[in-house]
Amino acid sequence: MHIVPIGGILGARVEGLDLAGPVADKTFRALEQALGRHGVLCYPRQTLTSGELKAFAERFGTLEINVANVYQEPELPDELKSRLSGMTVTHDFAKFWDKMRLAPGSTRKPLTEAQRAAKPPVSHPVFLTHPITGRRVLYANPGYAMRINELPADESSRILEFLFAHQLQQKYQYKHHWQVGDVLMWDNIGTIHNAVPDYGPHEHRYIKRCQVMADRYFAAGTA
Repeated sequence: MHIVPIGGILGARVEGLDLAGPVADKTFRALEQALGRHGVLCYPRQTLTSGELKAFAERFGTLEINVANVYQEPELPDELKSRLSGMTVTHDFAKFWDKMRLAPGSTRKPLTEAQRAAKPPVSHPVFLTHPITGRRVLYANPGYAMRINELPADESSRILEFLFAHQLQQKYQYKHHWQVGDVLMWDNIGTIHNAVPDYGPHEHRYIKRCQVMADRYFAAGTA
């Protein structure tokens, strides 16, 4: 197995590994560290059944049913890092959902009260310690982050807009060009993800996806 960096800040390709077979514990630990280090891993030329993909994904944690890398806060001003140290930010799934409802051609319905109750707003530290690498990561992305709780509303809005723009800079992005047989994995703790709808309604895609909760890395209620 060879792990080859393929991007600037983000991305590595894992060569010489068949995910359909058993993955030894030593190999899995190397993959886990590589995911923490590179944020995005591509496993090319795979031929996995749904069950084999599920078995591999479950090595990382419990599967969740539903639905820019900024490791070490690169280039954030020291004054801002000190200002935000110890602060928390409210994340709300409804922000993401409502934004997707406004997308052209969207047929998404508003969240029901039961759906909102199942995914209520939660607070997390602005900076998290990454459970694999031990590095500090910025944890406030434009899809979900609503408010820095310890700041006045207007100051929170200004700082969040700065943080959103900062992490969406081109130099922090990895863009994947899909090939048949690719298995792509990304770390939602230290990266943010955006799917680009660059295909027409007549261009059908068949994708198998597993979304894994971080319960192997964070105790319940501590993230």
